[in-house]
Amino acid sequence: MQIEKVFLIPLAPETQRRLYELGLIDMDRALHGQGYLERRFPAHSDEAKAFEESLNAQGVDYWVRDERHFTRKELRSARALHLDSFHQRPEKALPTLSTEWDWSEACTECMRVPSQVGVLEVRAEQTGGRNLIRGRRGEILVTEKIARRMIADGISGCLLQEVRVESETTAPSPPYYQVVPTHTLPQLASPPTRFGVTDDFCHRCGLGGLFLESMLYLSCDDRELQDINVTRELFGEGAQLSPEVILSPRFYNLLVSCGVQLDEPEPVLFV
Repeated sequence: MQIEKVFLIPLAPETQRRLYELGLIDMDRALHGQGYLERRFPAHSDEAKAFEESLNAQGVDYWVRDERHFTRKELRSARALHLDSFHQRPEKALPTLSTEWDWSEACTECMRVPSQVGVLEVRAEQTGGRNLIRGRRGEILVTEKIARRMIADGISGCLLQEVRVESETTAPSPPYYQVVPTHTLPQLASPPTRFGVTDDFCHRCGLGGLFLESMLYLSCDDRELQDINVTRELFGEGAQLSPEVILSPRFYNLLVSCGVQLDEPEPVLFV
């Protein structure tokens, strides 16, 4: 396993000016979409330490995480795998719309986490022909080919719901299906799971502003897991809160065999 220290800095206009004046940002190369500057260093390196000290000295807001890279052997031997966290890569999430939401159980103050009761709607032009898509609220969309394989193999812990694909052209759009997880895990073991919290959390319901700063550690037995599982905790900011997704090796291998390229899945650890 190799570990990188990744710094994400929100690029408000005043922050951009300060970083540029400090020589910490190259406007032509360092912008990383969605209003963030991303800088990477080997974990525990002098470069990472010096960069963090510079940010702290100047009072720049930032979020830091460890990003781990595993070998194929390590992934094959894992008892469960954490699907790549789309919260850490917001630029890859696809905008989705629902035809109907149930707000009856949403927080009355922040209005977060309504229940989706209608079908999802996506624009065909935004799918890019990908066979697995993450939505802005954490939704998982798969092609019909993968959906059929999931049914044939009896993948557990989810329901499949057809997605409405709208197109600006008359050309037929390939169908997608939403994978709706149905199996929620007990709370993560913390410690050793580490969290970061921003000031985006709601004082009434406690939701919002929660981010992972470590690998996932579960206190349950791996025999309690299904093929698709979600954490009880919700992560992210604003209205885009969702759980992290944990896959069985069986479902992970199914996705790989269907040509899905996952961004750095991580083994899940049990305590």
